[in-house]
Amino acid sequence: MREIKKIVCIDPYREGFARVVLNDGKYAFLDKNGKLQGRYKRAWPYSEGLACVQFYSYKYAFIDRNGKLQKGRYKWVDSYHEGFAVVMLDVNKCAFVDKNGKLQEGRYRDAGAYSEGFAYVMLDDGKYAFIDKNGKLQEGRYRKAWSYREGFARVQLDDDASTNTTIDKSGNIYLSKRDWLEYIKKAPLSFKFIPPYYFNDEDFIESIDNAVKDVFANKVKAVDSALNDAEEKLAEIRDDFENFCKMRVEKIKIVKEIMQKEEQERLERERVGRERLEQERLKQVKIEQAKEDLIQQINNLDVGKDRG
Repeated sequence: MREIKKIVCIDPYREGFARVVLNDGKYAFLDKNGKLQGRYKRAWPYSEGLACVQFYSYKYAFIDRNGKLQKGRYKWVDSYHEGFAVVMLDVNKCAFVDKNGKLQEGRYRDAGAYSEGFAYVMLDDGKYAFIDKNGKLQEGRYRKAWSYREGFARVQLDDDASTNTTIDKSGNIYLSKRDWLEYIKKAPLSFKFIPPYYFNDEDFIESIDNAVKDVFANKVKAVDSALNDAEEKLAEIRDDFENFCKMRVEKIKIVKEIMQKEEQERLERERVGRERLEQERLKQVKIEQAKEDLIQQINNLDVGKDRG
C-alpha cells in the first residue's frame, strides 16, 4: 500500500480503475486493491474496456484492463464509443479504429464519436456527413453536424446559423429554425413549444392551419384597431403641437417687442447722456476762457499803472 502515498490526484472509479496523478507528474491507473498500473505522460479513464494513454514520445495508444498495449500508435485519440474510437493519423486525417486495432477505410478532416449507430465526419471539401458503423457515407451533406440523440441529429444547412434544423436516421430534413420561426410566429400560444420537426407533417399542419388563420386574422384586426387609435391620437397630438407652436410664436413676438423697446430706451439714455456730457464740456470750456480773459484784463491794468 506504500504506492498509494504517491498519489496527489484521483478520479472516480470507472470500469474498475481510477485514473490518478502521481507526485512526479505521471499518470497511472489504480485498481480497487490499491495497486498502481502503468506510468504515462497523460491518460484518460477506461471506456468499453480500453483506455487511451499518451507516451513521452507524444504518441497515443490504447491499453486493456491488464495494462497491455494494443497495436497502433497515433497523433491523437478519443475514447471508445459503441465499439469504435476516433484516432488522428496525421494532420487533418482522422479515422475510426475498432477494438482489434483495425482501421476503417475512410479518412476524414474531422470526426465525432459514434452515437446511436452513426458518427459525423468532415470530408475533404469541408462539408459534414454521417457514416454508419460499416463506414458507409449517408447521402446528406451539411455545413455543420452534431451527434444523434434520441433518433435525431442537429445539422446546419449552410453558413447562415438560422438554417439549423434536425434530421432523422434516414436523413430526412425537417423545417429549418428560420422557416419554423417564420411559421410559428403566426401560431396560437399553445403551439409555441412544439418541436420544429412536427411542422413537416402535412396532416399536423392541416389540423392547425385554420386555428393559425383565425389567430392571424385576429392579429390583423387588432393591428388595424391599434392603427386607427394611433391615428386619432396622432391627430390630437398634432393639434396640440400646432396650438403650442402658435402660442410659442406669440410669446416670441412679445419678447422680441419688449427687447426692441428696451434697446431703444437704452440707446435714448446713451444719447441723452452723451448730450449732457457735451454740454458740461462746453460749459467748462467757457469758464476756462472767461478766466483767461479776466487774467488778461488784470495784466493790462497793471501795465498801464507802471507807465503812468
